[in-house]
Amino acid sequence: MSSLPPRPPQPVPQQQQPHVHSSPLWNNPPSKRPRLDSPPPPPPHAQTSAGAAGPTSTSTRNANSDAEPMASHGVQSQRVGSIGGGNVITTTTTPAAAPGGSSRNDGTRNINGNEAITRATIVKSSRSSRPEYALAYTFQGHTAGVTCVKFSPDGRWIASCSADKTIKIWSAKTFTYDQTIVGHTAGINAVDWAPDSKTLASGSDDKTIRLWDLQSGKQILILKGHHNYIYSISFSPLGNTLASGSYDEALRLWDVRTGTCLRTLPAHSDPISGVHFNRDGTMVVSCSHDGLIRIWDTTTGQCLKTLVEADENAPVTGVSFSPNGKYLLAGTKDSAFRLWDYMRGKCLKTYLGHRNERYSIFSTFVCVEDDDEAGEGGGAAGVGGAGGWIVGGSEDSDVFVWDVGSKEVVQTLVGHEDVVLGVSARRGGKVLASCGLDCTVRIWIDRRVEGGL
Repeated sequence: MSSLPPRPPQPVPQQQQPHVHSSPLWNNPPSKRPRLDSPPPPPPHAQTSAGAAGPTSTSTRNANSDAEPMASHGVQSQRVGSIGGGNVITTTTTPAAAPGGSSRNDGTRNINGNEAITRATIVKSSRSSRPEYALAYTFQGHTAGVTCVKFSPDGRWIASCSADKTIKIWSAKTFTYDQTIVGHTAGINAVDWAPDSKTLASGSDDKTIRLWDLQSGKQILILKGHHNYIYSISFSPLGNTLASGSYDEALRLWDVRTGTCLRTLPAHSDPISGVHFNRDGTMVVSCSHDGLIRIWDTTTGQCLKTLVEADENAPVTGVSFSPNGKYLLAGTKDSAFRLWDYMRGKCLKTYLGHRNERYSIFSTFVCVEDDDEAGEGGGAAGVGGAGGWIVGGSEDSDVFVWDVGSKEVVQTLVGHEDVVLGVSARRGGKVLASCGLDCTVRIWIDRRVEGGL
């Protein structure tokens, strides 16, 4: 078995106050120094015996998260409230409109002294065929690397998880902190939303999958059965089944209503790094450090297809079906994302320019549409045609945006200070979220957006 890839360092016991800073978009970004040194090995993970009750889950919520953001012209507004013994301070400053009709709005939000949101400036741009994403918000509060970020299917929420053992929920409407969910006993590698956006699943190094109720922040179910770290999870389109991939090399399918393991597939000969359902839930795809991508029939458990890049056979770090269900997007540790026609078993396009040799770097499809019901990654158009992008992280601390058809890098998003591990897209590609080893989640908004979000 190949050696496991470097993992985000575990959090230090002492909580540190996050630094809140402002980064106006009209300034050139500061020079960056990628930090690619090997992180120290994590301490031994706490383990629970099979069938033992998990730790009590807790949640802290910001009561003002659903409030509309305050607006003013050339003035400063402030609101203070008491939440769970802590103060919630919201400060918003809006200068008068700049020449040409654009406005600059810089402010910071400090929640309970732990979660901080830095708000940058969005200057509208004339519409063009290329994306013009600009850094709009920086979410701070995690105390270790942020391993995964996901928009909810209804576009209202953002979930982030971290090696600090917590999940944080943020409003994707007001871009404010909502709550922190605690219950795992080791770092969390993946989160995924149920189709109704009311339930969240998380997979952890503590070898468990936990289901959470968004409204209360309480644990609904705990799924046990994997024998090693759980690295990837995916809800089926109907929300009744969950797929999980683990370092124990097994792919499991779960009934989320009862917590029963429906099927265990000895899918790979190395750790499984990614799983994802197709649009109708009849197939699930898995990928592994063994260099293979496999597609499975969810009813019979039969392996329908095995894909492998003959020349490289590099470890595969993540895989997902396109929104139209016709293609697969996979990332590999030879610094490439590949688009596959899985029916023909053919690699159609290879996207290059980023750096990925050590960590599991994830990507997503973005279909730029005006359909508000498109959900994450756009609608059924999938790939190809005008406005289709591939977005992925990189070990050089940038986020890369490729044109699906031409394979050209159409934009590089600069803002993170360390490896970018995860990306997610909301509703037709107008808003992106990225996360990484700098312990932050960053929100990017296309400056061509008209009529608000």
